[in-house]
Amino acid sequence: MLPRESASRMSVLVRHNQLLMLREPGPLLSRMVLPLVFVTLLPTPGA
Repeated sequence: MLPRESASRMSVLVRHNQLLMLREPGPLLSRMVLPLVFVTLLPTPGA
């Protein structure tokens, strides 16, 4: 596969994934918010 074809396919995949995330932001938000919640709620090892 030529580098130009590869870059073209990659850009199409990136745009497709962005469109999917914009249509349904729930999974994206959960991937951003849940780790922050876990970090703030879980106790530290020394506490």
